Amino acid sequence: MNYNIAYIKKNLDLKLFIKYLNSLAVWSPQDDDYHKRIIYSAIYSCINKKNKDINIKPDNKKIEYREEFLVGDKNSIITNSLEKIKHKIEYECFYPIEYIKVDSGAEVKWKPTKKQKENFSKFQKELKLLMANGKLLSTISNNFKLIYNINKSMYGNKYFKDDKALNSLYHSKIDNKYYYVWYARYWDVNEIVKTFKKKLTKNEFIDQIDLFTKSRG
Repeated sequence: MNYNIAYIKKNLDLKLFIKYLNSLAVWSPQDDDYHKRIIYSAIYSCINKKNKDINIKPDNKKIEYREEFLVGDKNSIITNSLEKIKHKIEYECFYPIEYIKVDSGAEVKWKPTKKQKENFSKFQKELKLLMANGKLLSTISNNFKLIYNINKSMYGNKYFKDDKALNSLYHSKIDNKYYYVWYARYWDVNEIVKTFKKKLTKNEFIDQIDLFTKSRG
């Protein structure tokens, strides 16, 4: 099983994805959690009944994760079935890394295979290209239509390296909303800034970009 954009496109639950885009993926100045990136909303939206992938099926085991950087607390125990599936599809499928867990009382070290590492590398290259071109949403689902792509300085600071950010406006057919998507290359941040009920002109969208830039200080 290859975990990549094609997998997401095939298994995405669009309604669930829209729900995540309007909650998890929304930019916040108080929250820099990397899970706010749009790709995580897409990955989690693949956890649905129609997806037959065995790796997203629930189990009744208690799994204790020992790595602090994964859960924030090395003694945390994840018992919620959905959270366990999210953890597995993230750290064992799309972003495979070595970590230690206690599974049914026995300590186990999980390691990604060489093939998994190679697939991850290919996935990252494809993902970065789509984000840089403002085409991630329209590639994941034909529900989204790209309206504008505008490159602008993140802070208006000419001394800041890689200061450019791509600002995209998408139309979503399923909820008839317009999504302002931000991709900051320097931090690899790709999030929803704001949604609109009506289509903006290009100048109106540029005004929104300027307001967002000012709001970040």
